[in-house]
Amino acid sequence: MLNIKFYILIPVYNVEKYIEKCIESATNQTYDNYEIVLVDDGSTDDSGIICDKAASQYTNIHVIHQENKGLFTTRRISEQYVKQQNDCDNSYIIYLDSDDYLSNSALSNIANIISENNNPDMVIYNFRTVDLEGNEIQCGLNDESTYVVEDKRTLYKKVLMDCSYNPLWRKAVSVKLISDNFSEEAYKIKFAEDLGGSLNYYRNSKKVVFFNKVLYNYLNNPTSISKDINVSKFRFDNISRKMAWDFVKECGDLTKEDKAEFERYLQIILASRIKDACYLKTSFSERRNLLYAIRKHDLWSECINNKVDGLILKLFKRKNMRTILVLYSIRKILGHIKKNVLNAFKKR
Repeated sequence: MLNIKFYILIPVYNVEKYIEKCIESATNQTYDNYEIVLVDDGSTDDSGIICDKAASQYTNIHVIHQENKGLFTTRRISEQYVKQQNDCDNSYIIYLDSDDYLSNSALSNIANIISENNNPDMVIYNFRTVDLEGNEIQCGLNDESTYVVEDKRTLYKKVLMDCSYNPLWRKAVSVKLISDNFSEEAYKIKFAEDLGGSLNYYRNSKKVVFFNKVLYNYLNNPTSISKDINVSKFRFDNISRKMAWDFVKECGDLTKEDKAEFERYLQIILASRIKDACYLKTSFSERRNLLYAIRKHDLWSECINNKVDGLILKLFKRKNMRTILVLYSIRKILGHIKKNVLNAFKKR
């Protein structure tokens, strides 16, 4: 086996309930050539103290403390730390969110795949979703099969049109791919930052291995930032999607038909966004204003320039926001009626 070194990058912010288990999953690996990089992003609870305690117990843990800068910037800081170590050959980054945890054999499995496939640029592995007690909620394909992609068009179509591949924490990435080639706009990302952070890796990869083995435990955490959906998040979420759309439009490896397919994929996401906005627990006028704000954004305005399917998108294209809100209000009422009727039948 090649002497592969891993850097496990863990961004930390106010996760004192979860960070010990996360760190423990990294220190309990059956593979021993790795370093853990903890970046405390201005935590106001005891997360930073817990990180320092772990570093005092393990020589392969490095802690960085900083003022709060957000997840996108925090990950870039940990990446630049790795880059400064000057050991790019046979070194890979593993992303680990601070409320999640790795399987004990994760690094061993990934190292084997890297060795068997002659140092690919990236390995994308599978995960399972667990609840707060560690019970499995959902699990990805776990048959240990591999699928090697070296064709750019195949890679882009696979990962850009399936949001399940967005998370950085599914990826082992060669340190050689690290760059700071991000626009100023990218550093404003507050939501869906994994997509924005993955684009450069997709662009610079020549060989990617998809490994169908579950190595990562994703916590379905009700207090997670990804669950905190509010008005401001809808506005921020546009940045990563716009980056991906610009990437697709400028990509010479994708055909005109591929780009049209991606546009339809964006329309599906937009329809879901509209539905979520309509169900927000806020005033009618604020929901309407939010729909107008979404419609005004360059990304969504552009992706509905051509033909759209479905009543809601057609109404949205014509800016009939009041009608959309009324329709979803009716749907919500009918949904409650259906639920009450079903409950009544169950009680009989």
